[in-house]
Amino acid sequence: MSKLDAALCVIIPTMEWVAMLCSQIVAFDEGKHWKTNHQNAPWIVREIFRGGFWNPIGALTIAGIFGLPLAKLARVCKLPPLCLLVLDWAILLLYIGRALGARAEIWVITSFFDKVLEADRNPPGSSSNKLDKQKAN
Repeated sequence: MSKLDAALCVIIPTMEWVAMLCSQIVAFDEGKHWKTNHQNAPWIVREIFRGGFWNPIGALTIAGIFGLPLAKLARVCKLPPLCLLVLDWAILLLYIGRALGARAEIWVITSFFDKVLEADRNPPGSSSNKLDKQKAN
C-alpha cells in the first residue's frame, strides 16, 4: 500500500462522514429531505443529485464511492492478466466517479459552513437574519 493510498483511507471516509452530518443537520433545520436541498449548488453537483442519483453522472458517482475501494482490493488479488487489464480500466473510471463524489461532498460541507457563518453574523432575532425570515414564511 502506498502512502497516498494510506492517506486516502483516512481522508475519504472522514470527508464522507462530515458531509453526511452536514447534510442531515441542514435537512433537519430546513425540514427537507437531504437529496432535495441542492437548488443553489453548482451545475455538476445538481446533476449528481438529479433524480436521486438515477442518472449517468449520479450512477458514476455512486459507483466511484462504493466501487473504488472494492476494485482496489480486488487489484491486490491474484487475477489473470486480462482481468487485471479490465480492472485497471475500471479503476480509472471509478476514480472519476470518486472525484465527482468528493466534489459533491466538498460542496455540501462548504455550504453548511456558509449557513453556520451567516447565522453567526446575523443572530436569531436580528432584523437581518435570513433564516428567521425564511422560517416565518
